[in-house]
Amino acid sequence: MDGVDPTEPPLVRARATQDMLAVIDEFEPGLEAKLRAKAPPEALARVEEAASTAYLPTRVTSQVVLAAVDLVGKERAVKLWRFFFVRRYGRSPILRAIVSGALRLFGISPASLYRQVQRNWHTTYRNMCVPSVYLPDANRAVVHLRDVHPEILEEYPDYLLALQGGLEGMTEMAGADGASTMTIDRDAREVQIEITW
Repeated sequence: MDGVDPTEPPLVRARATQDMLAVIDEFEPGLEAKLRAKAPPEALARVEEAASTAYLPTRVTSQVVLAAVDLVGKERAVKLWRFFFVRRYGRSPILRAIVSGALRLFGISPASLYRQVQRNWHTTYRNMCVPSVYLPDANRAVVHLRDVHPEILEEYPDYLLALQGGLEGMTEMAGADGASTMTIDRDAREVQIEITW
């Protein structure tokens, strides 16, 4: 798909939110119970009952994500999704051996991981935005999201904090300590996340 169709909803794989719920107490003990008390029960049910490979409207998953943001605050929300991304892809028992082996064998750097973002974006997100990645120098990546679905920008822009944290997590997985900034231009329907390490 070359662009975003604003008449159709943006979608995300159910697994992303399901897996976050599974590890949230490792980030902060007791946070899962607080999240379940805060998030709308209908949204939680749709997330949990969906097949992990199913795509759900971000309008549904955002209710769970935004409940987490409300509970931990925006700054810690980025840290939560960074933790989640590393835990899910870098430290989970199933994927740990694969990821650590690939890191040793291929010498994966943050830059090499960021090069994969554009290629693999649509395995998780659909009709959300058109991503591109620039590597202006050896210790910096710029993830540019253009044609961002208006629903996200107008109704739940804090959903993007999960993306920001996940991108920081990619840097950590490659063995570097990263930091990021995010700029949202609603009029242009663009988001830029810059990661340095």
